[in-house]
Amino acid sequence: GKIIASVFNGMHYSVVFNLLNGNWTYKDSGILDRENLRIFTLRELETIFNQADFKNIIIQTQDLPPKNKDKQWLELLTQLTVSKEIKPFEVYQYLITAEKDQRVSDVSAILKAIELNKNQDDNLNLMAEKLREKELDLALLIESVESTVHEKQKVYNQLVTSLYSKDLYEYLVPLLQASYQINPRDYDTLYNWAFILHKAGGNEQALRFIDQIQNMDEEANKLREVILNATTEK
Repeated sequence: GKIIASVFNGMHYSVVFNLLNGNWTYKDSGILDRENLRIFTLRELETIFNQADFKNIIIQTQDLPPKNKDKQWLELLTQLTVSKEIKPFEVYQYLITAEKDQRVSDVSAILKAIELNKNQDDNLNLMAEKLREKELDLALLIESVESTVHEKQKVYNQLVTSLYSKDLYEYLVPLLQASYQINPRDYDTLYNWAFILHKAGGNEQALRFIDQIQNMDEEANKLREVILNATTEK
């Protein structure tokens, strides 16, 4: 979908001048219109649109430059900012157009359902199918997990288990790496690393991962024994 927005600039010099003089008075119109629930700066707008996965963001400005009597103090104020630019104080309103990548919306909805255990098998199968048919690439999948999911490691490991069962092996290592970076002591991540490496013939590496599990249970001990036997046979 596409969005067109008109947003007042909270950094306009008129707002800053009144604030410096202790005034924050709501009016019937303008930046401090009583009906404006929030006002934003350019940086905040960019953050909001980027976090919401909008693409092709175009921001134009409607300027209202300072009057001659205000130029001197505004130039002095500008020197206190990091950018040293007067432009952000001259913008009265931002005009924004942006597009939503529908793929991101679809993937995010599927990932949230997986996280919440809603129709989990169906949604994991759907995700695998999107990867198999190249409707979804690995970079977008990881980006979506990082921006959408709260229990990231849980979802990463669910994806790894599902994709392994469907022979989509090329995605396993990057997903496990992403999970390992979050918490290198996570049980499921270490177990899955060990299992995948063992199946790939990397038993010595697999043993290093299984030995990092702090609270070994019966299943982990069984896997460790299998890996040790494979190492000995080799």
